[in-house]
Amino acid sequence: MYISLEVTLMNSTLNKKEYLVYFFLATSIFWVLIARNNELFHWSTLALYACALVVGAEFVSWFRGDFSIFDPKGLVAFLGLHLFVIAPLLVVSGDYVQDHRLAPPDWKPWIGELAFFNAIGLFIVHKLSHISTPTKSTIRWTFATKRAVPILMVAFGLSLVSQVAVWRLSGGLTTIERVQGLGSSYIFQMFGSLTPFIGLLLVLNLNRSDEGRSRTSAFAIIVVLSLLSFFIDGLRGSRSSFLYSVFLLLGGVHFFWRPIPNRYFLYMLVPAFLFLYLYGFYKHYGSDVVLRYQQGYSVDDLSSNSKRNFKHVLIGDMSRTDVQAILLWRADKMEYEKRWGKTYANSALAVLLPKSIFDYGKCMEKSVAGGELLYGTKSRSICPTRIYGLLGESILNFGKWGIIPLFIVYGLLLRFIRKLFLSFHPKDLRLLLAPVITIAMISALANDVDNTLFLLVTKAAIPIAIIAAIRKRETIAPHYPAVTQLDN
Repeated sequence: MYISLEVTLMNSTLNKKEYLVYFFLATSIFWVLIARNNELFHWSTLALYACALVVGAEFVSWFRGDFSIFDPKGLVAFLGLHLFVIAPLLVVSGDYVQDHRLAPPDWKPWIGELAFFNAIGLFIVHKLSHISTPTKSTIRWTFATKRAVPILMVAFGLSLVSQVAVWRLSGGLTTIERVQGLGSSYIFQMFGSLTPFIGLLLVLNLNRSDEGRSRTSAFAIIVVLSLLSFFIDGLRGSRSSFLYSVFLLLGGVHFFWRPIPNRYFLYMLVPAFLFLYLYGFYKHYGSDVVLRYQQGYSVDDLSSNSKRNFKHVLIGDMSRTDVQAILLWRADKMEYEKRWGKTYANSALAVLLPKSIFDYGKCMEKSVAGGELLYGTKSRSICPTRIYGLLGESILNFGKWGIIPLFIVYGLLLRFIRKLFLSFHPKDLRLLLAPVITIAMISALANDVDNTLFLLVTKAAIPIAIIAAIRKRETIAPHYPAVTQLDN
């Protein structure tokens, strides 16, 4: 049974009583953590607690279905609980450090200062992304019956041919991790990686009836197409590209096959985390990881040799807490030439223009700036490959006082995107782009501008072109629910 959620989808609906319960629960959890670990008995924990009060309340609202599963505000809270609360607590409470040469003498003051800016910024984002009843669109995009199938079949065939070309150029599946160095053949990689999504569009177009759209069929579609994505994106050693592809598939199934309850995202956390952890060995060892396992290496051996453990995944892979705290510390103790937006412009040109037109040299500007602040060198021969995240890159450009204005821009952009997608009819084809736009907003928090733009170019450009080619515009009355949600 389906019910429509309209006003409750717009914003957190925790009333005063519910928020009071959450407040006492969050407070109790923090007191228990402090009692169990003396390292947390510090003012920085209070700043992290403030972050939890903001982002945690929105996560609770998202989890119980007040937000649509792909509403960027809800998923920002979902990821933000880890980025702004859990990961910093892990850094403060333990002895984790990615590079002992760069670590400050004491993490706590710098984690605390970072959390102070985060708490203010998260509250600003919460307020700016608040939406009253959105304006409903009178235009709906739907499948153009006559031309959709032939266009999708041609696109599916081209994507398969592109992927086969990638496999041949890389030397086959056993050496597919080398595909990252194929250079001019990257257009094949980009088109080939969208094979599962184009296949999903074909399935959705050929079966528009609601009959037979059970949970089992939805699960089967997701599993089959996710496995295909694994052989396409996963074997290249790109964990993020594979997860982005799966996210795109989940969106198509949610909007046009059968809605996915929000709580299912939590169920997916365990396999997703295990994938990030175990696949990190493949990223480190390549195809030799299978040989090492056959030779008797245990998971502990692989973890020890590669220095990849669970804490590394939670902090080093899934957050930027450590590097951002180091940037704050280094910026406070040394003279540093701020870039004033130069890294953003350089990254945008590097992603959007071919190197024959814009040659940034051996190092992008963000790497030069990062090398200067982290290592004290202005040499373009040293290119740190670190990812700094939204806050880290703002420190490179504007110093720590640039963090809050960047949160303001982020909040306004989040509001615009939410208002746009909430205006669409629940079966508007443009909603197929909601997952990739949402994950780009999430990516912007944890990654740099070039990473986010690269995601949009590789995962959104071709789908936009295909959807525009197969769509038919219909005029409808602006009286419809904002979204449909599964009644559980």
